[in-house]
Amino acid sequence: GTGQTWGRYRFAYNTILLAPGTSSAVFRIFDGNESVEMHNNVIVRQGGDTTPIKVYRTVETSWSTGSEIVGGRGNWIPSNAVDVPATWTDTVSGTTPAFMDLGGLDLRPAPDSALLQAAMPTMSPSAAPFPSPLLVPVYQPSARALAPGEQEPRVSDRDIGAFDPVGAAPPDPPGGGGMGGGDNG
Repeated sequence: GTGQTWGRYRFAYNTILLAPGTSSAVFRIFDGNESVEMHNNVIVRQGGDTTPIKVYRTVETSWSTGSEIVGGRGNWIPSNAVDVPATWTDTVSGTTPAFMDLGGLDLRPAPDSALLQAAMPTMSPSAAPFPSPLLVPVYQPSARALAPGEQEPRVSDRDIGAFDPVGAAPPDPPGGGGMGGGDNG
């Protein structure tokens, strides 16, 4: 009943939006775990709140190996974020990741966004490689305009976060062909 698994956990390609005034850590690790890794996530607070974001907290966990195993690569965090894992690499930071309209919840990267082309290949901590990870999401979260259950293919594998940038071209259909040429019969 505790949720204790002694397992390995991986968070990748998420857009994490915090409400103003949120004070708890984004990644708050509980119970027994072997490892946690976070890759190519963007963490931002809405509403213009500039209170530093606490990235992670592990005081409520026990590590199966006796020592903490936390890794991560290519995450975007505000430059004033605190409690950032020392083992994260290639972290991008700034005052804003530049979404199309944060207030309107359009969380696609804007054309000048620091999220564009900044994702890094994921690498598990060497002490706890993640078994058979999905490398890049195939679908992005549904836009508000889509009917429930509809999915949009994810086009870019080089951008941090959950959403494709504005103007991303849809992928070619299976079998090739694409727009504007090819063997379309």
